[in-house]
Amino acid sequence: MNNKRSNPTTTRFRTKTGLNSQSGFGLIEFGILLIILVVIVLLAIPLYRDFTIAQKVAVGAGAAAEVKTLVAKNAAAGLNFDAGWTPPQAAADLAGIGINRDNGEISLNFGPDAGNGSLIFAPLLNGQPLSGGTDTSSPATGDAALTWNCNSAAAPETQLGTHGTLAGKYALLGCKP
Repeated sequence: MNNKRSNPTTTRFRTKTGLNSQSGFGLIEFGILLIILVVIVLLAIPLYRDFTIAQKVAVGAGAAAEVKTLVAKNAAAGLNFDAGWTPPQAAADLAGIGINRDNGEISLNFGPDAGNGSLIFAPLLNGQPLSGGTDTSSPATGDAALTWNCNSAAAPETQLGTHGTLAGKYALLGCKP
């Protein structure tokens, strides 16, 4: 009789490494993965919130382009800086836009969903602030002759113009120190 039986040593070896071996995540590996995911989420949520607020500020600051052109034209014509200005309706993120008639500064006021502060664009002619309500002595001939300081709460004290109250982390790149 040819009774072939498998070697018990071989069978045990195959059982340990082959058919009955564990695969997948264990409880410790799963716990470590969960901790890593929680840390990533806790870091990402505030960064994403700050990013969305900064994007709302950027959209609101885009609305200042037309106002800058108006201030430059009024300065060149010797008119009050706010001549011909009709403030737009307030929006959810941009609560208001205003022009200071004495120095031509443009203030953008943002609502609570967009940083809850103000950003000030201060016009400069030959590196000096405009003043006096009208600037008949200026050789300004449009927007190209004026430069603009963008001032948030993070603007350096040496930067000319009124400083806004918007936190620096939400301000445009040119409005940060």
